[in-house]
Amino acid sequence: MKKNIFIVGFLIIFCPNIYAGGYLGLDPGISTKKDAEEVLGKPIEEVIKGKRYDYNAKKHDLERLSIIFYQDTEVIQTIELYPKEMHKASQYKEWFGLYEPFERAFNENGQLIEFYLPQCVSLHYTDRQGMSPVSYISHFDPAIFEGRRVGDDTRSYLGVHLIFHTGQGYKVFMVDQNSPAQKGGLRNDDIILEIEDYSFYEKELDPSGLMSILPLLPVGEKVNFVIEREGKKKKLGITLSELDQKQIEENAVEAVRVFQKGQVLMNYGDPYGALEVFKKAIWLNPYEPLYYAALGDAYYRIGLVDFAIDELKKSVRMRAQHFPYYLLGVIYIEKNDFKQAIYALTKAVALNPKDIEMREKLGYCYFQEELFEEALQAYQKIYNLDSNSSNAIYFIASCYDKLHDIKRAHYFYKKYLSLDVKNTNEGMRKAAEDRVNFLSGVSVPTINTEDIKF
Repeated sequence: MKKNIFIVGFLIIFCPNIYAGGYLGLDPGISTKKDAEEVLGKPIEEVIKGKRYDYNAKKHDLERLSIIFYQDTEVIQTIELYPKEMHKASQYKEWFGLYEPFERAFNENGQLIEFYLPQCVSLHYTDRQGMSPVSYISHFDPAIFEGRRVGDDTRSYLGVHLIFHTGQGYKVFMVDQNSPAQKGGLRNDDIILEIEDYSFYEKELDPSGLMSILPLLPVGEKVNFVIEREGKKKKLGITLSELDQKQIEENAVEAVRVFQKGQVLMNYGDPYGALEVFKKAIWLNPYEPLYYAALGDAYYRIGLVDFAIDELKKSVRMRAQHFPYYLLGVIYIEKNDFKQAIYALTKAVALNPKDIEMREKLGYCYFQEELFEEALQAYQKIYNLDSNSSNAIYFIASCYDKLHDIKRAHYFYKKYLSLDVKNTNEGMRKAAEDRVNFLSGVSVPTINTEDIKF
């Protein structure tokens, strides 16, 4: 009975957000040291100056709770959780829905570490073979694997063609001859309700949802399917095989052709038509992150922003690209979630540093979060790229104003007002005029050219 209580507690405490790799609302790659202190209280020990801190583990029924931060930003990189009682890897895999690890590595003592995506969970063993109990687990920032994709080693093949999502699961249109699905007993018109711990009861899911899971399932091992057949539930054990290389290549070529058709539809203003075409491209080649980004864009254009977020996240976790990060930033701005927008736009800018529009949105998010130093730096970089950018000049003035540097604020407000009227926003122009009039009544020190160099 005690063990069952622990498992329930573990699931509640350890797994509030499995997909994001989060813990108690703290998400690696997004949450900061300040967020950690709000949730966990002040650190009880600074293990590595400015980088690793231990927090009160007893409050969470743990032996140790340690967080590693990126030193330059104080954003969480990894959350390490040491339970009071060690458990086997099979138990953690059951609790978190883990299958084949994305990567295996060894620590400085030669002990095995297994990294799992998309759950963003790693298991740390006390031996090299992974036969020992797990000493601790960690939630990590998926950005550490940017540029890598799930499914590089093997590509799981099932052999089904799906029609649609019924509201309960995926309806099978056709099962390929001699495929793993046929050998495992799957039939036409079956409805796939679950695969292992992945359930498909959410409404509005499209076939790409199941296809994006296939790369995570183990090749050569029996996987449990729960299906509905003629109104009754049934369990099937299906052993997935590796997709034939020739078929992969043929599907990939066809997927490119289909994807290009979707791009044409998007260009002609038909995101609904493009949506279905992009889904087909994913069906043909579920390993190309560009297709998920395009599907996310189509969802965004028809107003299904939560679906868009899901697809864009799939894309960047397979391979880092500036466009899906940028679109995620735009969506989070519209949702007034500036913290997540900053994370996404920071990634976008890092991947495409000369894009002024992305930098402007990043600066705007910093400004909305009242991070005026960071906002100032963002707009200064835009100014260095384009010294006539009206938005950059206005917000540089505003940031200096907020930071009580009236000399530079006055200079940049006046510079903004000197721009051609058609290149300035009416509301911003009025605000700049009001601030200049106010600051003109204050003794503003004379500014030198050297004072405004960035």
